[in-house]
Amino acid sequence: MDLAELDYSFLSNQLLLNKIADIGEWVWLGAEDKTGDDKWIWSTSGRSLSLQDSRWAYDNPHEKGHQYTGNCLVGFRSAAPKYKRTNLGDWHCEKPYYFVCQMF
Repeated sequence: MDLAELDYSFLSNQLLLNKIADIGEWVWLGAEDKTGDDKWIWSTSGRSLSLQDSRWAYDNPHEKGHQYTGNCLVGFRSAAPKYKRTNLGDWHCEKPYYFVCQMF
């Protein structure tokens, strides 16, 4: 069991993302940028998470040196109140957020 990954299954991704939006909390997901060079990798499968993925929040991942730059992936509800959407963002890995696990 490890932190959850988004994969190629639209249905399972939507179920997970909708649940994150429903609870309205920030949660850890299973990708990281270990080297800080914007190469986001899912920790279990080793697949890449594209910087062009439409689920990244505006201005995420943050540029190196930005005060909010982090190497771990979070999912959180969009700030736009009329949308029930989960965005992805980078954040500092030591923050005490909820997490979502997945069996592989």
